[in-house]
Amino acid sequence: SSSSSSSSSSSSSIREGKGTQVTLLGRSTLLKAVESTPTLRATDIHGLDVKLAADEFLVTSDAKAMADCDVIIVCVKSVQTEAVAKQLAGVLQENGGEREKKRIVYSFQNGVRNGDILRKAFKAPPNVLVAATVVNFNTVWLENNHFHTGTTPKTLFLEKVASFRGEEFLKLGTAFAKRLKISGFTVHEVCDIRPVQYGKLLVNLNNPINALSGIPIREMLSQQAYRLCVYITIREAMEVMKACKVKHVKIKIPAWAILILLRLPQWTFHIVINTVYKIDPKAKTSMLQDFERNRKTEINQLCGEIVQLGRDGGTPTPVNAKILELIKREEDQKNGNRKLSGETLLKEITAAGNIDKKKLRDISISSVAVGLFMCTVSLTGILFVWTSLTLLRSPRS
Repeated sequence: SSSSSSSSSSSSSIREGKGTQVTLLGRSTLLKAVESTPTLRATDIHGLDVKLAADEFLVTSDAKAMADCDVIIVCVKSVQTEAVAKQLAGVLQENGGEREKKRIVYSFQNGVRNGDILRKAFKAPPNVLVAATVVNFNTVWLENNHFHTGTTPKTLFLEKVASFRGEEFLKLGTAFAKRLKISGFTVHEVCDIRPVQYGKLLVNLNNPINALSGIPIREMLSQQAYRLCVYITIREAMEVMKACKVKHVKIKIPAWAILILLRLPQWTFHIVINTVYKIDPKAKTSMLQDFERNRKTEINQLCGEIVQLGRDGGTPTPVNAKILELIKREEDQKNGNRKLSGETLLKEITAAGNIDKKKLRDISISSVAVGLFMCTVSLTGILFVWTSLTLLRSPRS
């Protein structure tokens, strides 16, 4: 699941010898919220609780506040990228883009095309570098300007600044990554970000299922019907990527392992979700939050991307096309019910993908099979320990 932010972008001064000065370029929603409650609070699943008073940060709607920044982080939904890019372009291209000050614009967004959109809008001035980023954690905006991260760990994949871009850009990129690590993020700098973006896209195909369910992620995944919906959607996307020779890499766990987890019977899945892959009960995907606020979603950048890949490569994508249709329908029904039961949604998806009951039974891993596997693993472990102890206790020759 991805980070949700109400601000168009944020900027920071991170050059050597300075503190991190942060300015939030926000929409009216954030401005009004800060006016009514002049504090920001950040918490996470591990007990972090940080509060900032109004005099410790700046919130503005004036893009000119970005003019003297070192780093700009674009955090809007993908549907707003072009508008924000145009807003920032005027600031970044001041004096014909000939300003000596170097700065990096990071796209902290879902999808795989936002970096390209930003580069096109900025017209690649020599003093501006656009870098893509993959955000692998989920944040929910709660009441009273309270932002809660409900998944772990807080991991970021940054597109590494290439050495040929110059020493100043390298220093900025290194300093920014260092500040993120100090702030508690796990940071990976990668040279080729595209496979990571496609890996995250596979994970994000959970988002529309969560939005259509109308309930938090953990509650949704606790129901097998919803898990099978996510499984069928991701599996089709993986088949399309394979056919189109699109590479994807793991974000937290490999895609094939995600598919196995989604097929587990109830009792086994609950063990996993309570021990290995912890999800906060409050966590919601950004798409569900969009539904709750009657906003346009990023469905074109998620299922729409898979449908487009399939169209370009001549591979059918009936499941992702159906989910795209369902989300579009719900977007048009403002203040509608927007809650489909797992059984209803699974019926819609299997009908679109021509998946009959026999195929569906084959998809679900039986409790007996899982039980036998776990017993085999346990017995193997016991046998290994017994053999090791026996060898240790035997007299040396």
